[in-house]
Amino acid sequence: MSPSHMVILGVALVLTACGPSPAGGGTDSATGTGGDTSGSSSSSSSSADVVADETATTGEPPPLCQAYRHWLVDNRSCGRVGVGDVDADGVDDVVALPGGASFIAQVVDRPVYTYRGGALPLAAPELHCCVEMGPPHALELADVNADGRLDPVFTIDQQTARGDVVSPIIVVEGVVAGPVGGYLAHQRLVNASAATPTPRLAAGDFVPGTPAIAVASGTTVDGTITGVVGLYSADGLRWGPPALEALVTLEQTARQLGATDVDGDGQDDVVLLLQSGLQVLRSPGDGTLAPMQVVQPPALHSTLHVGDLDGMGAADIVLAGPEGIVVGLVTAGQIAWMSQSAPVLPNPWVLVDFDGDGMLDVVTAEADLVLAYRGLGDGTLVTEAQVLSSGVGEEVLDLAAGDLDGNGRDEVVVCDDAGMLVVSAGG
Repeated sequence: MSPSHMVILGVALVLTACGPSPAGGGTDSATGTGGDTSGSSSSSSSSADVVADETATTGEPPPLCQAYRHWLVDNRSCGRVGVGDVDADGVDDVVALPGGASFIAQVVDRPVYTYRGGALPLAAPELHCCVEMGPPHALELADVNADGRLDPVFTIDQQTARGDVVSPIIVVEGVVAGPVGGYLAHQRLVNASAATPTPRLAAGDFVPGTPAIAVASGTTVDGTITGVVGLYSADGLRWGPPALEALVTLEQTARQLGATDVDGDGQDDVVLLLQSGLQVLRSPGDGTLAPMQVVQPPALHSTLHVGDLDGMGAADIVLAGPEGIVVGLVTAGQIAWMSQSAPVLPNPWVLVDFDGDGMLDVVTAEADLVLAYRGLGDGTLVTEAQVLSSGVGEEVLDLAAGDLDGNGRDEVVVCDDAGMLVVSAGG
């Protein structure tokens, strides 16, 4: 993929009270206009809609959250989004993959969008064209060529038509940052047949001094699907596949996976969410994985993320879904579990210190709202939602977080069917 010229996309700004959901109050809106835009094959207009919250308050008013709507070219939906420093300037950037096509043959040339951080609203993206693919399923960022810039690695649903049969092929594609800030040609890592589940990804510090990513996929033997997990290591230019003897075979395929140092040896291990429990695979640091233990948390919820919820330095395990939330506090060789019936998180969510108090919070989207559940620093969360913004699209596919304006406070990026919504605490 070679970078094309920049295109300017429409942006809308919304200001809302960065506090608990208000009981009432009115709003007053003002509308401004922006200039015309152009691209290689499309154009869109830019507008800024400002909505000021006038809810009655006592004492100091709550701070204002700022939400910026970014529309993708040709009104494409956002399929997956990642946040990290892709240009080594010390400020996080946004990498976005467009969502599914609206027609039955879903293989299209999809550009990879790179939004450079530094100020809000984000500047017009660079479009790196193109990857022939269907809807994306996963996106991780890892420094493949050790140049200090994170590179996108993604799982896509690619379909190829053979006569009257459409045979889906789930593939993991790797993209490497080039010397001029673009991307080199993508590299196919894993092929999975139509019968096996979508490969899952997790970036982590698995091998000292070597970028590596864990890939969990599946294989079919005599009609039975089994799970396969391996570490792909980078050699400075491309991902190297693991040796066959380094692959771990499991009786079940992974629903999701994450990276955290469970055994306290300084190297991340792989945690896989299975139908029957959590499988921990130890990474000794040599590029291999070894089954360590199967953990039974109080409840097996549908989604998994890792992050330091208690401030002890280790990434804790967080499971959440429509039935509540379970947190596993990780110390050397041990996982202490606690559970809450609320909040319930049926939609995508992300762990982020949004309020700047040094403790991770859970941010999710529900209806047309972006909601935050504050972390208390001991592994528990408040059960009352804090409304951060409105204006979310009808379908939310992904969330990511990072410091996009360099002010030391993380923003949240909501990836939905209307494009991207970037929410900032405005601090």
